[in-house]
Amino acid sequence: MIGGSLLTGGYGSVIGACLGALIFGVVQIGILFIGVPNDWFRVFLGAVLLVAVLFNNVIRRRVTGER
Repeated sequence: MIGGSLLTGGYGSVIGACLGALIFGVVQIGILFIGVPNDWFRVFLGAVLLVAVLFNNVIRRRVTGER
C-alpha cells in the first residue's frame, strides 16, 4: 500500500515505497522522542491508510467517470 500501489492491483514505484517507509519511520521516531505512547503511531498509521484509500477511490472515480 505504501508508495502508490493499489489495493485492487496496479503499479507502484520503488521511490514511492521508500518515501512512504521513510515518512512512517520518521513519524514513529518523532512520536517516541516527544514522549507520546507508541499506540498513537498506530492511530496515525490507521488514519493515513484510511485517507489513502479514500483518496484512491476519489481519483479512480474521476478517471473512470463513475459517480
